[in-house]
Amino acid sequence: MALISCGGTPEKNSGYSSEEETNCNHSRFFGEIEICLPEIDGMTETYSHSKVKQRADLFSYDNNTIIGVYLNKDDIAKLDDFDRAELDDYFKVYALKKLEGIEIGKSEFTQLEEYSKGNFIQKDWDKIRDKVLDGTSELSIGQPVQIETYKPNENIFTTLLIAKMIYGTEERVSAFTISMVRLKNTLVYYAYYRNYSGPKTIDQVRAKSDLFGYKLLEKNN
Repeated sequence: MALISCGGTPEKNSGYSSEEETNCNHSRFFGEIEICLPEIDGMTETYSHSKVKQRADLFSYDNNTIIGVYLNKDDIAKLDDFDRAELDDYFKVYALKKLEGIEIGKSEFTQLEEYSKGNFIQKDWDKIRDKVLDGTSELSIGQPVQIETYKPNENIFTTLLIAKMIYGTEERVSAFTISMVRLKNTLVYYAYYRNYSGPKTIDQVRAKSDLFGYKLLEKNN
């Protein structure tokens, strides 16, 4: 899988103590704002690795600042041949360069939510779910289809999408989220990607994406 990016329920308590929430062991800066990157079970933040950075930058838009890339242990084992590795189950954290230094309040965040709702083709998931793996005209290569938008938290807005993609010589279907997060009066994004294997994948993507968002907010209170 290529590293790519595309142009509510109540808050949950993950069990962190206040000391754990404020202790930041790993961070990167977006302008003058330090973004603390959370620890995720079974995953490692690897953007500083030269091969990960090279591939992530290759598939990133010029107007994006990449803050972090999380890989699972299976994909970390592929680092020697990372430029051609097929990836699954990974996160990318990034920000828009044009928003660097701009304060984002609640009203601005709400406006951005409304704007984001019209960025993708929208389809009724119940109508295309059973056709996705068998083939459907609703999906085309690289053309994401929005199947849901929701707010896991008042400071997170998530778009859940599905798309056909080409990885090497194979055509696969990916389910992924793109989430906006308002933290420290700025706006960052995270995206989570997973190969689609059936309807249960959607629930798995939603759950893991939401957990990442909760932890990101906890670490940046």
